[in-house]
Amino acid sequence: MKTKDKKRKKSAIIRHGVYAQRDKLPAQVKREANLVRDRIIDDIAGEEDKLSGAELMLLDRAINVYAVIRKIELHIARHGIINAEDKLHPILSNNYITYVNSLRLILREIGIKRARDDQFDVLAYVKEKYGDDK
Repeated sequence: MKTKDKKRKKSAIIRHGVYAQRDKLPAQVKREANLVRDRIIDDIAGEEDKLSGAELMLLDRAINVYAVIRKIELHIARHGIINAEDKLHPILSNNYITYVNSLRLILREIGIKRARDDQFDVLAYVKEKYGDDK
């Protein structure tokens, strides 16, 4: 039997905050995630008992993705977006956009629509500010 005398490369070990501590959520993130979950339930059903099993499953998945996104943001706030090699931090270049898009798609599937403010009418503003002269 061969002995394993080769040491594992340090670069192969994922050491950044999200994966290294995926089971440990900061209290701040737990509170935020619980508040977000409660507000989404209010938005789509009013009460958790009125959600179907599929909606509840999607909601819980959305909250997990939200927690990962918040952990990434907290990690970047502590360590910056540029790493020691003057490159964009790997968690931003590899995963952040994927998680954000995943959350967006899950929320759309649950039925959450993007809040739309009244659109700003540039033409009306210009006419009001400068008159109707051409």
